[in-house]
Amino acid sequence: MSEGDPEYSAAAAGWVAHLRSGGTTPWPEWPRDPGRPVVPGTASGDDLPGAAQLELLRRLNALGPQPARAGHVLRRSATGRGAVDLRLPWPPARPAADRELLRVAAGVLADLVAVLPDPAPPVRRWRPPPLRRRGPAWVLEGPPCSVAGMREGLAAAGRPTSSGRRWPWSHRRDPDLVVIAVAPLEEGLHEAWTRRAEKGPVGTWLRFLASCVERDRLPPGLEVGALARRWADRVGPEAVHVVARSAAAGAFEQLLGVRVPGARLAPVVPLGPAHTELLRRVSNVMPFVVPADELPRRRGAFVAHLREDAAEWDPTLGPRRLALPDEVEPWLEGAGRRLREELDAVGCRVHGDVGALLLDRTGAAAPEAPAGADRELRVRHDRIVAAAVRMIHRVGRVVDRVGVGRQG
Repeated sequence: MSEGDPEYSAAAAGWVAHLRSGGTTPWPEWPRDPGRPVVPGTASGDDLPGAAQLELLRRLNALGPQPARAGHVLRRSATGRGAVDLRLPWPPARPAADRELLRVAAGVLADLVAVLPDPAPPVRRWRPPPLRRRGPAWVLEGPPCSVAGMREGLAAAGRPTSSGRRWPWSHRRDPDLVVIAVAPLEEGLHEAWTRRAEKGPVGTWLRFLASCVERDRLPPGLEVGALARRWADRVGPEAVHVVARSAAAGAFEQLLGVRVPGARLAPVVPLGPAHTELLRRVSNVMPFVVPADELPRRRGAFVAHLREDAAEWDPTLGPRRLALPDEVEPWLEGAGRRLREELDAVGCRVHGDVGALLLDRTGAAAPEAPAGADRELRVRHDRIVAAAVRMIHRVGRVVDRVGVGRQG
């Protein structure tokens, strides 16, 4: 049989109609389905929607049909390099590889993000604001997710802080106290990669690591030795405190006179690898459908929805963090030793076993990732597609609810 056979045309036309009506039967099973409707088909492969578009719609239907999404998905051309549209295989087989589905999904999501409204502020019951306690003016530095979690917990307890980088412009004098948080370097690298993806284009996990190794530099929030030296030169080493995350609650009670449970100082959970990779790919398409002056705002709205979806973690999306390649391990161990030596040379106060934390290779390992040679170093396409389907469904509901915009 060939794509020109009447049987192929009838089966393909019937499957397209089935998917448009919210069906979920896979293409390989469709011709054998005794209950399938008979649709007279004269269309050739050139007249049908692409195979990747059809399979993506089928997976979306499995989460619950969204009528407004069907036409959008079937009209959307694939992004990036490769064929614009793929034909349905005959005899029936898997319609398209996951990487082809991802090329279509990235375009669909970019279209939706272009009309995505800004997230509404959370509805909160009024309560008296926390009493702003008198105390030293201070700043907090360190890995992005660790610092964000500490900052939220301390602000709720009446001890807000400014970012060290903004301090010179927002204050007329130097801070009385500088706190530098320290996390395991492997964990901090993942935090830095995801945060860069949230702000703009960034390379893959492996390219990001290769760039760090090539420059022999950690991301800014992890260079705790340089941070300690910079602040010690400015305010004196006695005012600089380096705090291991496990010792944060005791350190802040001692330094700021405020008692905050350790659980309220926990790091903000970063996006997982599947969501981060999806964000990277959608960000590459967004400049083609979103005006340049709206890109930061639209990306921020999309990231907010990604975070909501990531909070509802699904094990099928893979590990929450990716492992380090074996060739990066020696470099990172050397970086940990260097940071420990730099902190010793500065002479600042240290709270907790910071040295052991910088060299820790076990506490930062993702518990879902297999060990040894089978560790996950890259994000699998099927997991990115799973995240993409979830996000199209989630963002599509928002767009449909407000009834805005162009979609495809």
